[in-house]
Amino acid sequence: MGLVVNMKKTLQGFTLDVQWEVEKEIVVLFGSSGAGKSLTLQLIAGLDVPDKGKIVCNGITLFDSSTNVNVPVQRRKSGYVFQNLALFPHMTVWNNIAYGGKGLAKNDLHKKLIRLIEEFQMKGYENKYPNELSGGQKQRVALARALIGEPSVLLLDEPFSALDNLLRVQMRGFLKEIHKEFKIPVVLVTHDLAEACNVADKIVVYGIGNVLQSGKPVDVCKYPLTPEVAALVNVIEEK
Repeated sequence: MGLVVNMKKTLQGFTLDVQWEVEKEIVVLFGSSGAGKSLTLQLIAGLDVPDKGKIVCNGITLFDSSTNVNVPVQRRKSGYVFQNLALFPHMTVWNNIAYGGKGLAKNDLHKKLIRLIEEFQMKGYENKYPNELSGGQKQRVALARALIGEPSVLLLDEPFSALDNLLRVQMRGFLKEIHKEFKIPVVLVTHDLAEACNVADKIVVYGIGNVLQSGKPVDVCKYPLTPEVAALVNVIEEK
């Protein structure tokens, strides 16, 4: 049980046409800017609709153009962390995380809030506002908010890109640790090769709107199947 993606979407002269799948692992969508990685996340979450195809998560069909299935975004149970984190500036840490648990019973929400604040190393910061937090703390709040509702899939759109290198390394380790607990498919978008190789169980290399290669990071990096993949890896490695 995991995530199966097979979909096509055309937007303003750009066509995304991708097929890949992952078990309850961390998969990294890796490639240059404009390849369609973020659009893929939006389609999985239901924020946009494919022109055709199928999306299945843990055995549940979220979208199928052949049978007119399109589960509304609020019922897809997707945890989503945007590149800018999208924390509410007027809400405390406690309320920001609680927002992700809308619909939970009050007692359950309270228990989960206490547990996540402890696990995500935010104890003592419950009443702080986002502008009073460090970059790493904001990341942990955004992750906790995405996970409190016990999503079926966690979607991460370059969430660590604004952090300095030390914090990036720390957050990669933190992501791997929380994945061990939640055991759900995690889809991470990045164009940072070191990040991809460090966290991914599987890497899916995007060209412009298509999948060039997928597999274990070490295999993709050591044995690129096409000159395009080799060039992409080498160009990014040299940065």
